[in-house]
Amino acid sequence: MCRTRTRSSSAISSPPAPTVLSGEPKAGKTLLSAGIGIALLNGEPTFPGQAVHRKLDHIVYGLTDDGAPEELKERLHGAVPDDAVTVFPVQDPRDSDYWVGIAEGLADIRPGLFVLDNIIGALAPGEDIASPVTAQRIMRSLRPITDAGIPLLLVTHTPKGTAEGMTAASSPIGGRAIGAGAPAFVTLRNSGRHGQRIQTAINRAREDLDLRVTVRRADEFIEVPQASTARTYLSHRPTRHS
Repeated sequence: MCRTRTRSSSAISSPPAPTVLSGEPKAGKTLLSAGIGIALLNGEPTFPGQAVHRKLDHIVYGLTDDGAPEELKERLHGAVPDDAVTVFPVQDPRDSDYWVGIAEGLADIRPGLFVLDNIIGALAPGEDIASPVTAQRIMRSLRPITDAGIPLLLVTHTPKGTAEGMTAASSPIGGRAIGAGAPAFVTLRNSGRHGQRIQTAINRAREDLDLRVTVRRADEFIEVPQASTARTYLSHRPTRHS
């Protein structure tokens, strides 16, 4: 899912590329990102059914919806150590220095992951993420964060009611402009025929995942649900032979 493990010596010297988590409104994207955070912070071996390669000590969430910071804090209370999460409200005023300042603050904290939830809420008034110009601008604005060496998870929307037949990489609103800045995609789908599924599209991966998942509340005190794999489908990619 959100991998922080480097694969080669070249990856060590390169800034981490962002991962995009997309889904229809109310599909459960925020809860899924919270579940990913819980798994990473607690060092759980899998989520959901996929290996978690590294335990993180600190995750920062930048949230754009009204009341979202307080709501997420309540959801995570008791699920992770109290000092393991920083939550703050985000709004992009279209000031070029805004995200530079965010990147500098994150560089001081050095979190293992920064989660922006969500891209659309971080736009300046009048901007439309469906516009290639807007999508390119927001991706450029976020570049200082990854340049600082901080992994970035971007939460965004897919068009409502048109997800079937679309790939994980083509699903986010903003299309190619978003895709050009993010080589890894995770899409959450809710389908009456196929149930809830998590699909991935990751550059240089030999196969994409299509995970049918079931979601249940962790316990009576923790609201964030736990996701478990019902069945895994693999979409194999052709490999090049020298």
